[in-house]
Amino acid sequence: MSDLRGDLGVLMPPSRHARPRITTQALLAALWRGKWVLVGVTALGLALAVLYLHVATPTYSATVIIAPREPQTRMNSLFGAALPGLVAQSNNGPIERWVALLGSVRLAQELEKKYGLMKEVFAQEWDPATQTFQPPSSLRFRLKEWVKSILGLRPWAPPTVEDLAEYIGSSVRIAKTDRDLLGQSEVLRISLSGTDPKFIARVLREIFTTADGIIREDKAAEYRRNIDYLKHESQLTPQNDLRLSLTQLLAEEIKNEMLVGEGEAYIASIIEWPYASERPTSPNGKLVLLFGLVLGLMLGFGAALLYGTSSRTREMQGYRALDGRIAEHGQPGSY
Repeated sequence: MSDLRGDLGVLMPPSRHARPRITTQALLAALWRGKWVLVGVTALGLALAVLYLHVATPTYSATVIIAPREPQTRMNSLFGAALPGLVAQSNNGPIERWVALLGSVRLAQELEKKYGLMKEVFAQEWDPATQTFQPPSSLRFRLKEWVKSILGLRPWAPPTVEDLAEYIGSSVRIAKTDRDLLGQSEVLRISLSGTDPKFIARVLREIFTTADGIIREDKAAEYRRNIDYLKHESQLTPQNDLRLSLTQLLAEEIKNEMLVGEGEAYIASIIEWPYASERPTSPNGKLVLLFGLVLGLMLGFGAALLYGTSSRTREMQGYRALDGRIAEHGQPGSY
């Protein structure tokens, strides 16, 4: 009888004692054996990305574009030592003071006084029936409070103007862009994000105008104090040269006080008032789909290699078992 190993040699590896080697051809063969696993996992990654785009809450952005005004220079720098009662001109421009107001309790108090902004910002906690803030009844909120109690954190409390100030300070974003077409000043984009485009556009306008009004009022009060002080000093000064300088400075302060109330905004020239994007800024559909595709391919390649390798291992084990049976029964004279 012929040797069965010779008849079945095409089905068996060259030697049952040979060690498998990892080669490019072996990897490609493993991928080919697991090709449907690769396709399935990649399709699953894309499906999960599409599902996320359908269930995720879209976020919009409202933006105001401004060109900050340059800080004004005044003559009082020449007379600072001689006129200690004159309010010194800050080196910072109005836009720096506007930025400093963001996140301040003063701005939050003014916004709450003028617009009642807290019940809109914290709408999930506002109860229109009782006109008070109440803790939400959602499961997520209860779980959050349970975790807080375990960690010893402060439990829920009705929001305050400090919370409103924190919301404004953390939500408003300022980005510096290129200079305007004339190259005269930098252009700033001030933005606010949220789920309701009309709401964030209105709130951004209220934040911008209210903070601008506070700075305008402060500057007007500063000019009035300087005017009163200069009038008083000019009446007491016997020297004609100094009195003439005081009169010039007084005229400048009067002019500045008049200019404070002019224009749509004091801190900057408005290029574009707040507008809300019609398209959501997040989630980004293309990026989410690309991420799902890449993640699916990566996991798919790994799963396909694992499946192809394990399949090949099972085949090799079958070959070795068959080789063992042939070695046991296929020796000459055994039949």
